[in-house]
Amino acid sequence: MVRSLGHPQELAVALFVLVLALAALVARAGPAAASHGDCTLSATAPSSYLGTAVITSGSVDCASTKSVLRFSIALSKDGSLVSAHERTCHKASTCWSYIFADDPPGDQRYCNSVSARVGSHSLPAITRCEEEVSP
Repeated sequence: MVRSLGHPQELAVALFVLVLALAALVARAGPAAASHGDCTLSATAPSSYLGTAVITSGSVDCASTKSVLRFSIALSKDGSLVSAHERTCHKASTCWSYIFADDPPGDQRYCNSVSARVGSHSLPAITRCEEEVSP
C-alpha cells in the first residue's frame, strides 16, 4: 500500500532525505578539476614481442580527476606512421592506450609518440624510440 505525503512536514523530510542522497552521490564521484598542471605524460619505448610483433604504450596521469582527458598514441617505423590510436576518458585521472603491430624481419627504428589534451589545454608531446636489430 502506498501512502501519499499529505503533511508539509512529511514533504519537507522526504525532500531533505532526497537532497542528502544526491549530495552523497556527488561527493562520492569526486569533483573534476579543470587544471592541467598536475598531469604528466608517459611513454614506453617500442619493444619486440616474440620477434614477430612490436608493442608500445603510453598514458596521461593526473593527480586529480579531470572532466575530459584526450590521449593519442602513434607508432612509427623508420619515420613512417604504422599505427595510431586516440582515446577519450571522462571523469578520470588516467587515460592510457597501447599499440600492437606486425614487425617484419630486418632492421627498423620504431618510435612511440604520445600527446594529450586536458580539457582545452595541450600537454607537450613526448617520443620514445628504440632501434631493433634482427638476429
